[in-house]
Amino acid sequence: MPERTKNFQEEYFDTVRQLAEALSDSAIYEQVVWKAEYLTRDTHWFHYYGIIRGGRACSIGHEYDVHSRGARNVDPATFVSTLMEFDKNARVVGYGGNKSTAIDILDEIDLTGAESAEIVRISIQTRETMLCGRRVMSMTDVAYVGFEQSDQGDLCRRHLKADTTVISLRWCRDRRFICANLMPTTGVPIRTGFQF
Repeated sequence: MPERTKNFQEEYFDTVRQLAEALSDSAIYEQVVWKAEYLTRDTHWFHYYGIIRGGRACSIGHEYDVHSRGARNVDPATFVSTLMEFDKNARVVGYGGNKSTAIDILDEIDLTGAESAEIVRISIQTRETMLCGRRVMSMTDVAYVGFEQSDQGDLCRRHLKADTTVISLRWCRDRRFICANLMPTTGVPIRTGFQF
């Protein structure tokens, strides 16, 4: 029976769509905190991050040239079009290692002998109160490695997510935490569990 492989390219697009929707539908959330990093193969590092809370939004974008050490501000509204450049990779694989920044992930991948890798890391945290009064925090924290040639991913397979059901403590997609606090109609929270 042939091995079934996960389509990380499709998962990547779903994650970018999830981020764009969280930012455009921010009225349903009490808070949205997000970050997107994109380290291109030509050593440009795009770093976008922001927060939406109480209907007010603040976001920032930067572009760093890793070689020249130059930096400039970029319009944070361009993050989707910038992240879509990642689609040019012949192969996209999910990262499952211990590093947490795009540069550290690239350093780890480079040590395996793989060439011309690109890294995208996306983190999304939303908080909302459900109709029943239960507070929910949803967390997505993922990283993807893109390769110019599809066979390059095989060189660093042990550092990349396998198509398994193993749960990672760091990397997750739409992981939900439900607070035990209920918001009664009196306006005073009933404390029955953890706070966020």
